[in-house]
Amino acid sequence: MICRIHTCSITFTGYTAMICRIHTCSITFTRYTAMICRCHSVLNVAGYINSHVRMSR
Repeated sequence: MICRIHTCSITFTGYTAMICRIHTCSITFTRYTAMICRCHSVLNVAGYINSHVRMSR
């Protein structure tokens, strides 16, 4: 529920790691999943978030 689309869009700085983590959990969504997955992909490309997400897990 905490996960949101606009959140991902606004999180393009340092909070990306936290948002990315939340989005991963919000994969259960259907229509919003596309947008969330898309944002996640962009962040993943950076690799910076990928590392953070891995460490968090």
